[in-house]
Amino acid sequence: TQGEVLLAERQSAGGGRRGGGFASPAGGLYRGMVLRPWFDISDAMLVTTAAAVAVSRAVSKLCGIELDIKWVNDLFLNGHKCCGILSEAGTDFETGGVEYIVVGMGTNYTTKPEEFPPELRDIAISLYPQGHAPVPRAQLAAAIRQELLELFAGLPKHTFLPEYRRRSLAPGREVTVLAAEPCPAKAVGIDEAARLVVEKRDGSRVALSAGEISIRL
Repeated sequence: TQGEVLLAERQSAGGGRRGGGFASPAGGLYRGMVLRPWFDISDAMLVTTAAAVAVSRAVSKLCGIELDIKWVNDLFLNGHKCCGILSEAGTDFETGGVEYIVVGMGTNYTTKPEEFPPELRDIAISLYPQGHAPVPRAQLAAAIRQELLELFAGLPKHTFLPEYRRRSLAPGREVTVLAAEPCPAKAVGIDEAARLVVEKRDGSRVALSAGEISIRL
């Protein structure tokens, strides 16, 4: 069903990119949301980008907290990661199109610092690290759902890109493109397809459509 959401306060086996783990201690807001696209697969690739803006908008409106976006799928607060997003799609074998997309969004909501694994305590942060939030978890989840449904309805128009660019941490910074051989570069912008444009040491520019980067904040 379009917009169907599954919520959890913690996960015992959270998944990250490329089969990696995703720490999901108690106090989080972990949810998977089902979307059924009607548009071209090239626009479907922008769902993760739209989800980052949707979470940022909902948190801003309800919590009064402004988040930054680290291309392509992480949200940061005061230089520390507070949310990760992972989208997975199912295809229709007959048409070759995308049948559905499940957008997984894991937000550190009221998780206290000592509840994170030791290796993440200097990296991760919660929206309310003291353990108490003025906004009910279900209310924030509903607001994120509504924001994402509205963005998804107009996804091919790319109307969310200006806000995505405004919140983005990478442009103007030195980054490391994480690949088989890590490559230092400078992020120079985000194009109309939400790709990160980086300039290598030799002056050449590349638009990254997938992958990860490391930023020294």
